[in-house]
Amino acid sequence: MAASEEVLQGVTRADMSLTFGGRALRFFGRVLLGLLVAYVVTALFGLQGRLIRDERTLDFPLWVALDDLGVSVLETEVRAIATVETADRPPMSRLKALAEKAAGVRAREAELWSDIGASYRAVYFEGADPEGGTWLVSGNYIERVDGSGGRVDLSVGRSIYGRLADVRNELYGMRRQLERAAAKPLAPTFRMRVSGRPESNASAEALARELLRRLDVGAVTLSQAGGEVVAFGYSPRLPGRADWEGSEVNVVVRVTERGLGPWIEIGTPTL
Repeated sequence: MAASEEVLQGVTRADMSLTFGGRALRFFGRVLLGLLVAYVVTALFGLQGRLIRDERTLDFPLWVALDDLGVSVLETEVRAIATVETADRPPMSRLKALAEKAAGVRAREAELWSDIGASYRAVYFEGADPEGGTWLVSGNYIERVDGSGGRVDLSVGRSIYGRLADVRNELYGMRRQLERAAAKPLAPTFRMRVSGRPESNASAEALARELLRRLDVGAVTLSQAGGEVVAFGYSPRLPGRADWEGSEVNVVVRVTERGLGPWIEIGTPTL
């Protein structure tokens, strides 16, 4: 009986020893796994940081391409326009009310004017942009060709000196601005136009082609006339699309001579 108890105690002590050993292995295994996960996460964040810093993956693609080509951006125009409703010659007061809501508090100090034609009418608010340049808001009525009513459009835009710092955020803000004024969801179209000065020794054709290549434009259509080069295509890295000379495009480049050197204009989706 005593011998049996000694055997049982020995087995129990051995089991306990194995249990403690197993727990220790599991503990150290978890520590090593945690260190490995921390290392991988740190490496991924480091890679992401290098991509953002060196390859500028979060920057607007057009700005990155122009910087790489040594183009100095001197002016940026951006505009959002949306159809609010269909109507039959709405009163000017309706157009003014829409434009004033879109302008917000800026309307108090803005210049106000209107324009009326045979098949259109519009009300404008314009003021000085805090970044230099101007902002413009308009409520427009455009009549159908057959005269059977038309549509009411609302537009907001900015024309500033230099480049627009955050294009994506600006476009989102313009959409919100239009929807607040209309008090309903809208589907605006966006237009952007950039003007700048390339390096003085830049070849017009080579510059236009290289800019579109850096924007991942596949098929490039290019024409030259009177010292002017125009190239266009579709870039998956830029928003919008439009018909331009029978082709679906969203970026058009024009390079000309102006003053003492070459001058470049880029429009998206068109000029």
